[in-house]
Amino acid sequence: MPAAGTDPITDPQMKKLNVLLDEAGLHDRTEALRWISGVLGIDLTTRKDLTTHEASNLIDLLADGRERNVHREDDTKPSVQQALVRVMRDIGKVGVGKGDFNAQQKYYFRGIDAFVQALSPILAKHGVICTPRVRDHLHEVHPTASGGRQIMVFLTVEWRLYGPRGDYIEAVTVGQAFDSGDKAANKAMSAAFKYLLGQVFAVPNIGWSEQDADSPTVGDTYAQTQQSPPSPQRDDGHAALVQRIRDLAKDQGLDVAAFTAKFREQNGNLTVDQLLAAPQDLLYGFVRRVEAYQAASKG
Repeated sequence: MPAAGTDPITDPQMKKLNVLLDEAGLHDRTEALRWISGVLGIDLTTRKDLTTHEASNLIDLLADGRERNVHREDDTKPSVQQALVRVMRDIGKVGVGKGDFNAQQKYYFRGIDAFVQALSPILAKHGVICTPRVRDHLHEVHPTASGGRQIMVFLTVEWRLYGPRGDYIEAVTVGQAFDSGDKAANKAMSAAFKYLLGQVFAVPNIGWSEQDADSPTVGDTYAQTQQSPPSPQRDDGHAALVQRIRDLAKDQGLDVAAFTAKFREQNGNLTVDQLLAAPQDLLYGFVRRVEAYQAASKG
């Protein structure tokens, strides 16, 4: 025997609820379902799915007038489409640069951390929330020539992007990653998230000419010939970062080669000239790390 209140909504309750929703101005079916779902904290597809207990609570709320104007307050908030356009407008002013370096294939790319750092405050400002659901998952283990193993994970992820009103749009992205340990799924999820942010919000690239910036061949060429990487678009900020590196090295009583040795090794064994010719984002990342370390040491 079902618990009290778990029976389906009755016909008299449905009629009463419909009248009260209409009086409250919730004439549109989708808007009414969204309001009901928000009040009850459930994902409702039809009013017929309500229980007698849930219907009774809704009728009481509407009857005493406490919730009648909620939808009208929501009407003053931007829709999810409007909020997404505002996010696009803000991120379009700053963009995301290719500040991460793939040491194995010798190319620069835009990492997930750069996207999150740039977009997180903008999404919060405009009340946009992204929620994931993994739709498909593929997991494979591949042996390596050295006798180890590489785990490959391929994910298809469905996303809901909610706006300030609680309405949402959906998107689907994929993420693929390899790892020799237990991080393949994490990396694949990060890749799927990065592509969601980059494509939904049309995030512009900054600092590089797009023609060559993603090409591993270009990176291999300059690494093999000890030439500088393709030059990014420069401004006074790049020169200022180069000078800041020289000043920091001088403060430590080191030349630039010794001062940047570890960082250059971590980024594909770059020469000093290659480092100083690198994109602004990479130089800024190095300077920021050094300054953060110095500040922590003083503290």
